[in-house]
Amino acid sequence: MDKTAMCCARSRAKVEINTHGGRVTGMHKSLPVVYAIPPACGPVWPCNEVYQKSNGVCSVQRTSSIGGCTVIWS
Repeated sequence: MDKTAMCCARSRAKVEINTHGGRVTGMHKSLPVVYAIPPACGPVWPCNEVYQKSNGVCSVQRTSSIGGCTVIWS
């Protein structure tokens, strides 16, 4: 993915998140990944749950795909 397409995907995701009441907290500098806080009413987009185990502690990371960009919810 070239830089222009990546910036467009991030912009579309940021607009969608902000429009529905969420908040963007950061972006990955070389991948089409956006970090965000979901809207107060709950996630509007379908979420995938990724289970992680680090040092014996299990955690769940929720991700969505919005406009070709991966969104990692905090």
